[in-house]
Amino acid sequence: MKNIVSAIDVLEKWTTPKGLRKIMVIFFIMSLQIMIYRVVYMTGGAKFSYSQAMYIPLILGALFFGIVGGVIFGVSGGILLGPLMPLDTITMELQDFINWNYRLGFYILIGLITGVIMDFLLSTIKKLNKLSFYNHFTDLPNARYFENMRIKENTPGYFFIIEMNNYSQILYNLGYEFSMKLVKAFSKEVSSITKAYEDSQLFHLQDNKFGVLIKNLDEKEISKKFLQLGQIALKVDGIEVHPYIFIGAARCEKNSCDLLKKAEYARLFAKKNLRDYHMYIPEISSKIDSNFKLFEEFPKAINNDEFFLCYHPKFEVSTGLVKEAEVLIRWMHPKKGTVGPNEFIPYLETTTFITKITKWILRQSLKSLNIMEKAGVDVKLSINVPLKILEDPEFIAYLKELRQMGYPLKKIEFEILERDCVEDFKKISQIMNSIKKMGIRFSLDDFGTGYSALSYVKKLPFDKIKLDMMFIKDLEQSRENMGIVKSAIDMAHNMGITVVAEGVESENTLEMLKKLKCDYAQGFYFNHPLRRVDFIKWYHSDENIKFFQERTS
Repeated sequence: MKNIVSAIDVLEKWTTPKGLRKIMVIFFIMSLQIMIYRVVYMTGGAKFSYSQAMYIPLILGALFFGIVGGVIFGVSGGILLGPLMPLDTITMELQDFINWNYRLGFYILIGLITGVIMDFLLSTIKKLNKLSFYNHFTDLPNARYFENMRIKENTPGYFFIIEMNNYSQILYNLGYEFSMKLVKAFSKEVSSITKAYEDSQLFHLQDNKFGVLIKNLDEKEISKKFLQLGQIALKVDGIEVHPYIFIGAARCEKNSCDLLKKAEYARLFAKKNLRDYHMYIPEISSKIDSNFKLFEEFPKAINNDEFFLCYHPKFEVSTGLVKEAEVLIRWMHPKKGTVGPNEFIPYLETTTFITKITKWILRQSLKSLNIMEKAGVDVKLSINVPLKILEDPEFIAYLKELRQMGYPLKKIEFEILERDCVEDFKKISQIMNSIKKMGIRFSLDDFGTGYSALSYVKKLPFDKIKLDMMFIKDLEQSRENMGIVKSAIDMAHNMGITVVAEGVESENTLEMLKKLKCDYAQGFYFNHPLRRVDFIKWYHSDENIKFFQERTS
């Protein structure tokens, strides 16, 4: 498919000529007909020369101007080689009316048929081009178009990828038709910016993602204008929506595929680090490529038992007792050493491996509970579980199997990330309630950082919410955070929901949480995540016992 876009663009440009190009094409075909007329005349007239050469301008006329062109140039060709062309230029004998009239009719017929065929072929090519290289909703060139573009070497300029990140949430909550209207409105806003720059091109890469190629431009200037898209309110069907955008950019190069990949790397980096915008640098791709290579090693790592679990304690604020612990997975890589979950879990969540690793974590956690209980450690364990896994019948069947085997599911809690999208709250609620009947409880993790915190708490049967550390770390200095935390705790308690604060790193923060009547606290102030053996030792340590005694004295 190399350079196919360029070839199609050239074909469309010349088969539908406009302006000066149209005049040039007409002049060329007419000149060709006159030249053929002169050749026939100079070789003795219609009697001595073949008139088939006139088919060439007929076909060209049909190619460039369709049926109309074929017929018009058929008529002009027939007249040139008809009444205007002697049968013999020496005697100047004219052709019989029947002969040249027959030729005229035949030329018109050939022009008509050729025009019909050309119109059909060109129409088919254009339709296939439209289906393959354009978004059917916005009529903008798509990612395939961009990938097959020819970008001249050393072309100055930049390629931007603009993602409307809250598109999925809007799609789930307001439906397909509304979200498509929103995308169209958003594309118009992007287009209004790009139109101000010459040699700019707008692409609709995915439903919620647009690309902009702009040449000879200051990258900082255009990035500021694109960032303003996040401050506008798009009005669709009387509803105002503020697009939440992430932008990645890369400097132009001759390979459009590499350019697309680099801009996408920059966008992913911006999104992961909660930045609105980022320009590509080589370190980004090397980091992502490194993570991807790590992901490729995952199946082998499972078979080689390279994963292990750590346990991060949760304290009851009022008593100082360790009643719960969060289970955190780690990867002991043979070359890289200990690898944290942020390095590989986000990649696993996009594949079926996430179900496999979640089942492994659950099984190992249940075994740890039995071992801890024998060692005199009485705690419940919370496990991070992606929401989509709950809809997997295989996972539900696995839970039932564990219950039948006598594992203490009542000591397990599933922590659900608020960023997980819910398409059908009623369905998910029913699934969660069926799991709760097995004894498992549910906690909403990172409460306050997503889009629909209240919707999740109101519509889904959570037993607990976990306040994100971004609100807890600055609790002592920020009155605003204090108000948010107090409101969240009061709201949860009114709904019969327990509250955990993560990210506690000081005694003062703990005291403030106690005054706010927070139920549980977790953070480095108490301890770091520990492996099972170390967790059991620490649980029985003088340090832990002393902490409990100080809280209850």
